[in-house]
Amino acid sequence: MGSSDRIRLLMPAANTTMFISSANSRPSGGFSGAGTVPGGARIARFAALAAIVCLLTTGCSLTRIGYDMAPTLALWRIARYVTLDADQEALVRRHLDSIHAWHRTTQLTRYARLIADVGDGVHARIEPTTIGRWRARAREFWPPLADRMAPALAELAPRLSAAQIEEIRRALEAEDREMRERHGGAADAVRRHRFERFSERIGGLVGDLTPAQHRTLRDRMADLDTGEADWMAERIARQQRVLSYLDRVRRGELSGEAATTAARRLLAGLFEVADPDRRRASEAVDARTNGVYAELLASATEDQRRTLQDRLRGWRADAEHLATN
Repeated sequence: MGSSDRIRLLMPAANTTMFISSANSRPSGGFSGAGTVPGGARIARFAALAAIVCLLTTGCSLTRIGYDMAPTLALWRIARYVTLDADQEALVRRHLDSIHAWHRTTQLTRYARLIADVGDGVHARIEPTTIGRWRARAREFWPPLADRMAPALAELAPRLSAAQIEEIRRALEAEDREMRERHGGAADAVRRHRFERFSERIGGLVGDLTPAQHRTLRDRMADLDTGEADWMAERIARQQRVLSYLDRVRRGELSGEAATTAARRLLAGLFEVADPDRRRASEAVDARTNGVYAELLASATEDQRRTLQDRLRGWRADAEHLATN
């Protein structure tokens, strides 16, 4: 089982299968590192990787090793945005270890239950509303994780220097430029990228698509506006909220319990679209995307349905094993 297979049904957001993906997964339509979660959100929620690293390994026998390495891999991810000193790194490691232990014992069983329900649901015809319900349930994984991470962010933030916050800002700006270059080009290139990512995502569930399914997907991608401009605007708005929080804590405007409360509010809102117009547009895109996936799943062959069931059973078994071992 490949890493792309493992990531799709357990990632709590951040968009992880076609059923469970959030608006934050745009514009690519799949999990693809920087394109999946706003960069500012990743900085603020560094510990979220502890929830998903078990899915990044390449074989079932390595699942526990990957999950146990989650705090280390999270620190590597943070290093893409800011250089921590030894004391800061020790602080982050302590919180990551604590969140990791909590996540293993309390959250993985929730993922397993959702996967089981998805497995039961795919026996019948899947409607767009069914996928929407699964996505809504997956987004419920985020609030308890955000609540656990808030004290860590509040403790780290006052220890970041102005230079470190500027380092984060520059890293995010560079990532934004890359995103614009990747997704803001010619219309044909954007449509081609959408097709490739959607094809990869559903193929990760059911196996290779048939020629007829490829044609259907290509036709739908030609007509589907996945809201790249709105997604980018919301991404930048989230980054600015994170950077503003870090600046306010560094200047002493927030401290103690007030800083923790503000961190909880900030983290809890990272998967919410603040602007009303963009929120309505995002919901419309979600509905259209659900329709595309429902149509493709309705056309699944018997072999594809068996592949889907096998993969769902494997992901469920992985989650249950990790929760108890």
